[in-house]
Amino acid sequence: MQNKYLKIPIILALAVFFGFSNSVFSSDDSTRIISLAPATTEILFALGLDEEIIAVSESCNYPEAAKAKQKTGTFSQPNIERILSLKPDIVFCTGLEQASVAAKLKKLKVNVFVSDPKNIGELFKSIREMGRLTNREEEALKLVEGMEERMEKVKKQ
Repeated sequence: MQNKYLKIPIILALAVFFGFSNSVFSSDDSTRIISLAPATTEILFALGLDEEIIAVSESCNYPEAAKAKQKTGTFSQPNIERILSLKPDIVFCTGLEQASVAAKLKKLKVNVFVSDPKNIGELFKSIREMGRLTNREEEALKLVEGMEERMEKVKKQ
């Protein structure tokens, strides 16, 4: 008779052994990120992903380091061929104008994260998700906490 509780540790051990993870990529140096929207670019830099960001849209000009990154076209018309040629692990974009580009990239089996928050709560949720996807959860939590603290100070004034 097999012990029914023995199955769970074996499955857990296999998951750890094979490195299953909910993040899009591992934390090695081969991570390749493209950001197509200024807001997501700023968040990714704030999470400490400067080295992993390989390209941005022409509209992404902050922080200063974003200006030195390769360009993927305009905000409204990113160059899909250029994006594909850079072989990103994930592409971060926004909704609305970029929705069709996101859909095309997804059809081409590119990992895409769309950040299109409608309010502060959704923004914070989006930042935490970006942190999870990039293995920068701790940095994302600190960023959100810092923003919440500044908002509280403003409210008190």
